[in-house]
Amino acid sequence: MISIVLATYNERENIETTIKELFKNIKNPLEVIVVDDNSPDNTAKVVQSLKNPHVKLIKRVNTRGLATAFNRGIMESRGD
Repeated sequence: MISIVLATYNERENIETTIKELFKNIKNPLEVIVVDDNSPDNTAKVVQSLKNPHVKLIKRVNTRGLATAFNRGIMESRGD
């Protein structure tokens, strides 16, 4: 399985297309972990609306930062 971590902040306009393209273009078993830093544009709601069992959403409220978001995603991942 391949794990892809997406750290997001205000990516509502891009996140759905990004996730769909990942699943379209990667043929191996895939999990996508979205680590959202409490985006005010409701990025997390867009991810939830996809209702894809292979997409895991982690909403961080009091923690921010790219490096820590990737670290959290890596800790939650199950794949390579």
